Amino acid sequence: MQFGPLRGTASGTFGPLSARYGWEVLVTQEASRHLQTVGIRGLVPVRAELQGLDSGVVLYELELPLRGLLHRDAVLTGPKCPTCGGYEARISPEPWLDGDVLPHDVDIFRPANGTTFTFVNERFVEAIEALGPSDVMFREAAVVPESRTGSVH
Repeated sequence: MQFGPLRGTASGTFGPLSARYGWEVLVTQEASRHLQTVGIRGLVPVRAELQGLDSGVVLYELELPLRGLLHRDAVLTGPKCPTCGGYEARISPEPWLDGDVLPHDVDIFRPANGTTFTFVNERFVEAIEALGPSDVMFREAAVVPESRTGSVH
């Protein structure tokens, strides 16, 4: 893991929202401005230092807050590692969120016990879809017990 801005080489065409490996979330400069203008909460855009982009293309990696949890039944804990003391964890391919600790102060987040997953709410989806086709497909995620404030993607 490296701290600081995302560095490297990029090529191709980018939509308003892209995800590399599923956990590196990138937005164009236009998308970043739009998301901030419409009041999307939880955004910390960090300008990516990427070579090979077309002239004028600026991408930002979103530093996402850790909030909420995957539901305990979506995370299977295995044996303790004798070397490091950590526990092996396996996460359901279709994880669901714990509604008792669902964050309501952000529109995009990573659960503390599933940091390779990114979740957004309907406000975020609508804001991104207003910008046109994106490089990311949203799927609705279950919340158990059900949230009283809408769905999560």
